[in-house]
Order: sequence, then structure tokens, then C-alpha cells
Amino acid sequence: MTSVELPTTKIMETIKNNTWRAQLREQDSIDAMDGDDMWYEATVIACDKKSLTVRFMGWSSKWNAVFLRKSPRIAPRNSKVPNWRKTLKCGKGVEVSGDSSTWCSAVVCAFSEDRNIIQVFRAPSCTKEWYNLNSPLLAEPYTHCGYKVEADSVERRKMLNARRLLFKNELKTVEKENKAQLQKKVGEDLSSFINNEELSDIKFKFIIANDGKNISSNDPSSSILYGHKMILVARSPYFRSMLLGGMMESKCNAITIHDVSYDIFLEVLHCIYTGKANNLTHDNVFELLQAAELYCLTDLKDQVTQYLKTSIDEENVMDILIVADTFGLSKLGEECIRYAIVNYSRFNEKKLINQLKGSSNNIISDILQADKPDENGVCEQKVSNTETFILTLAEKFKMSINSQTHKAKQINVVKTQRNRGDSH
Repeated sequence: MTSVELPTTKIMETIKNNTWRAQLREQDSIDAMDGDDMWYEATVIACDKKSLTVRFMGWSSKWNAVFLRKSPRIAPRNSKVPNWRKTLKCGKGVEVSGDSSTWCSAVVCAFSEDRNIIQVFRAPSCTKEWYNLNSPLLAEPYTHCGYKVEADSVERRKMLNARRLLFKNELKTVEKENKAQLQKKVGEDLSSFINNEELSDIKFKFIIANDGKNISSNDPSSSILYGHKMILVARSPYFRSMLLGGMMESKCNAITIHDVSYDIFLEVLHCIYTGKANNLTHDNVFELLQAAELYCLTDLKDQVTQYLKTSIDEENVMDILIVADTFGLSKLGEECIRYAIVNYSRFNEKKLINQLKGSSNNIISDILQADKPDENGVCEQKVSNTETFILTLAEKFKMSINSQTHKAKQINVVKTQRNRGDSH
């Protein structure tokens, strides 16, 4: 049997390009290069089998041009010119004209409800006018008007190219904002199904401890949360493995939860359904981090980490540091060390050491424990003061702390000078 050789990617792209050119019709939008070798948005106003007549957007009809369909000076719309219209918002600059012969700068001040028409504040007449977004009388900045009163064509082209680079960056921002808005909308829609028995095909039972004994999951006092397998499987690798991996739970419609409390699991469900936790607090943040690790929820873990970063103070910095080490959150640990170095003078040494001695975490065990007794039975304590402890701790995290210690010393010098000034 003879094997058939598949067309290469380059051949497929050529076929696609030729097909696009052959299908161009009147009123189609494209990008086209003018006589100065500048790309502009354009509209096909006439065509035959071999050629196209186009009007450049933002230019009068006297600049219309004719191109062969196979010309390299035409390209699909917004493949050469960024779609700057998507970046428009109130306060952004544009260029407008009443007759394509005289152009002026203007500022966007309003949009129609469908955002297809914009109102601009026009200079120097200080009048307000409406323009369709696809009007040839609307142009991107520096198409006609330069950055000074009389700019030559070379200067305008330079500024136009520079502005288009900015448009590309702005488009990325707009796309991120639109994606975030869409995710928010989807999350808001799905939030109505959190712990909603409607269409639910799985429920979670929580055994409540009573005097050290567990109440049976069949007891009426047990709490129940409702879920939807499709969402759980799509959003959590843990539940995907549980419900699709042939485990016993995959055949059950009720699962008993032992390791996580009702309230924490409700927050977990909220994150699974909407992409974010509903109620992060100082009281539940550590339990939520454990749950995020257990259920493989990266979004929840990132949110908790960010919450902890913004919550660091002298009262909790060591607790957060221990948590950071336990869960491998190196950046969070670095933030804790950085805070401790800069603010070490605030710490109560005895309270700090006692607090850390109560921890079983190995990050501090080597620092707090005394060395083994020498031949005379004498132990040398590794930690002599708070500053030594913090610096040793930083070494354990393998941080480059030179800049931080320098900053801390500068702060202390300033404080000392202030104290001396106050004493005098």
C-alpha cells in the first residue's frame, strides 16, 4: 500500500493565504501598504478577478490604491496594524475629520451602549461629535497630526510606529481584562450552585466530634454539603482522580470528609466553583492552605499566600515563616525573613525564642538547639540574641540578605540619631 505524504505546514499556509486572497470582496476589511511603505487599515471598495481597489481608513478617496490580489502589500485585517480600536476608552486620543481633508486631534468622552459608536471632544473647536468606530473619518493618533504643530511625514510615521507598539501592549492588557471579566462572570454564575441541591449528584458528609467521639455520618446532626461531579472533576485533580480513577468513591454519591471541617470545605467548594475563596481570615487561613494542598487547588494556594504576605507583622511573622517552610513557599519565606531583618529591633527576644521553641518544625530546630556537649560537658548555645537568630535563619533559607541588613542598619542609625536629638 502506497503511503500518502501529508502537506507541510508551509504549503498549508500558502494554500490558506491564496484562498483568503481569492475570496476578498467589496466591503471586506484588510491591511494595506501605502506609497510610503506604511501599513494602514483599509476597505475593499471594488474588485475583479485579478485586482482590488482599496480605500485607506483615515484617508480621503484621492489616496485610494489598486493592488493585484497576489500583492505582498495587502494582508489580513489587523495582522500588520494592531486593532487599536479595542484599546479605546474615555480619555484616549484619536484623530477625526469632517470631510477627510482636514484632520484634528480629539479625545474620547463617551460610548454608545453597544460600544460601536464613540463620542469625541474635538479640538480646537471644543465641540462634541459622534463617530462610528469603523468610520474612515476616524484615525489612530499620529496618522495626520504630529506631536508638534507642524510635523513632517517622516516624524509622523516614526510616532505612528512607536504608538502602534504601545497599542500592542495595551491590547494584551485589554485581553487580560476581558478574560478576567469573563472569568468573574462565569464564577458569579456558578456561585449559585455552591452547596445547591439542585442538579447535585454528590454530597459530602462531615462527622462532628462529640466529647472526643465521632458521631456516625448517618446521625441527623452531621452537616452535609452538596456538589456537582462535573465541576469537581474539571477543577480539581484530587476529585478527578477520586471520581474517575476507579476508587471506591467513584461509585458513591455520598462521601464522608474526615480531614477538613465543614466551614473550610465550603470555602474549598467556593474556590472550585468560582476560582477564588469567599472569606479569607486570620482564623481560617492556615487551614485553607492545608486544604489547598490536599485538594491540589493552585488558585486557592496562591490567594492564601498573597493574603499571608500582606498580613506579616512582628506578632505573626515567625508563624507564617514556619508555614512557608512547611508548604515549600519560598517567596513567602523570603518576605518573612526580609521583614524580620528590617524590623528585628521590634522583637521581644525572650518571647520570640519561647514561641519558636514550641514549634516542632525542623527549620528552626538546628538553630535553637544547643550544640552537643564537649569533653567537659559544656554546651555552646547557638542563639545568643534576636539578631543572631534572624541572620542564622536567613542563612537557612539561603537568602542574599546583604541589601536587607544594610537597610536595617541604616534604619537603626537614623533611629539612634533621632534618639540623641530628642535627649538633647
